[in-house]
Amino acid sequence: MNHKGIYRNSADSTPLNCELTLHEQSVYIYLQDEAKSLLIWDLRSIASTKWSGSELVIHKTDPEGASLSCLGEIARTLEKARANIPLEKPKESFNYALLFLYGWPIVGFILLCLLGYFVVLPWVAERSVALVSVDTEIAIGAQLEKAYEGQEVVNDSATYNCNQFLHALSLHAVYPLRVKVVQSPEINAFALPGGNLVVYTGILEKMDSYEELAALLSHEATHVIHRHSLKSIFRSAAAGLLISTLFGDAGSLSAGVLNQADQFKQLDYSRKLETE
Repeated sequence: MNHKGIYRNSADSTPLNCELTLHEQSVYIYLQDEAKSLLIWDLRSIASTKWSGSELVIHKTDPEGASLSCLGEIARTLEKARANIPLEKPKESFNYALLFLYGWPIVGFILLCLLGYFVVLPWVAERSVALVSVDTEIAIGAQLEKAYEGQEVVNDSATYNCNQFLHALSLHAVYPLRVKVVQSPEINAFALPGGNLVVYTGILEKMDSYEELAALLSHEATHVIHRHSLKSIFRSAAAGLLISTLFGDAGSLSAGVLNQADQFKQLDYSRKLETE
């Protein structure tokens, strides 16, 4: 229902007739001018109200600013509506019951995800090594060996002698064991999947007997025989490699392994694997 009122843009401006409608916490002012303008005043932003007889005068900002005058029922309604509006929205109290109700399932879900990622997935990854054939593992090792070509300087004579020594050990591995001796002062040796062993000249120069070389090569060969290298790779790239293995995509598997090539020298064998 529309009610009558008088609008002034300022204290000394020409009054304009208007129609008023109250919508929740706002009053809609339809000016009866040529433009048929519409003003919307939020009752919470009203500076002051003043009764003059039966007339209610509402000031938008200050007494010198815009004002609205109205009579009768709309005047009482506006004053009552403004009086019932709180100056500040009350703060909602923190609902600890909801926190307890919804918090524990979320925490439980996060812990379950962490358990799956750090415990279950690595365990499944290691077990899934059994799905990889020996031929596929040899192919993976060959690709890894190619990835190192051009990055390291191979000592050909030491490589030949170490391979002769390795064959004399007769380790009876199902893999074609081969040694590559890399010219480097680094004291290190590691095993690639499929039978490729990499030994640095730095560790050879520290040796005083053939028994030490036999122990080194046998140790690295055991990592190959028990597929420790492949297990470690699967652990470090469990998600992608596990999917590739389960679906029998050897090409994707090899690509995933090659992505780990730069970190292969730092493979972290567990104490269980080292003891084995």
